Formats: sequence, C-alpha cells, structure tokens
Amino acid sequence: MRRQSALLRVPFADGTLTPMPESVSGPEHEPALLTCLDNLATGWHAVVTAGVKPGDNVLVIGDGGVGLCAVAAAGLKNASQIICLGHHDDRLEVARRMGATETINSRDKDEIRARVQDLTAGEGVHAVLQTISGQQSSSATSRTAASTRARSSRTRCRSSRRRRGTA
Repeated sequence: MRRQSALLRVPFADGTLTPMPESVSGPEHEPALLTCLDNLATGWHAVVTAGVKPGDNVLVIGDGGVGLCAVAAAGLKNASQIICLGHHDDRLEVARRMGATETINSRDKDEIRARVQDLTAGEGVHAVLQTISGQQSSSATSRTAASTRARSSRTRCRSSRRRRGTA
C-alpha cells in the first residue's frame, strides 16, 4: 500500500480529531476511512461555505464522493430541497439514499435550468455546490448561480449563495 506521508500536521487537533471506533480500526479499513474523511470534510466545507440554512434549496453539481457527502451535509443542515446533478445513474441513486430530494442526469444547460426552476416552483436554489473540477463544470456553476441570483465564493468546492428575496 502506498502512503502519501509518514507525518501529518493537524492544527487544532484537540478540537478536530476523533478516535476511530474499534469496530473499524485496523489496516484493512484505513483506505476506506481516509477517503471517506477527506470527501466528507470537503462536502461539509462546501455546505458551510455556502451558508446553507434550514429550509434552503440546494443544488449539488457532481455525484462523486465529495458530491454525495455534500448531499448528506446539506441534509444535516436541514435544507428543504436538495437536488443532485450528475451523470451516473447508480451514483444518483446513492444520492437519493443519502438525502437528495431530486436528481438530474443531464448535460444540457437549458434542460438543467428548467428542471431546477420546476423542482423549486420557480424559486430557484439558494446555494449551488460545485463538487467537481474542470472548465466545463466551472462555467456550469456560474450559469446556474447567475440564473438563480446566487452569490459565488471560491473554495476547494465552489459554493454559491444568494440572499432570499433578492431580485
């Protein structure tokens, strides 16, 4: 097994580290736990950075590990509508099990915009979480944020937010 580093610096470790439960400790579980922890922390960061609040409508762009964790995190923040946009039916099914109220499997920007407006009764979304990288996904996030008047902020996961009641 390849390792990334023998040492790790963790600022504020007393407040951020949690011991692994005995039931999942051991070298056979480490690869899955490390991947889960990175994806979960990144998905949670996207939700917090976007300022997701109870009752918000959230669009998660991406159905990979980070996107699925962002769906779960939005649910923990009590978002009322969580829409996951992806291109893998099996992953979108997992997104539903993790809390997505709706999923969209499309690459057509007009279709996506129309579906989001329809699913939110014309209100649009309050937060757009981009959990994938690349020029195409960046422009998709910008277009979606602009069409719903969401504000943008740059993080490892791109997050956008709009204020309720803005024109």
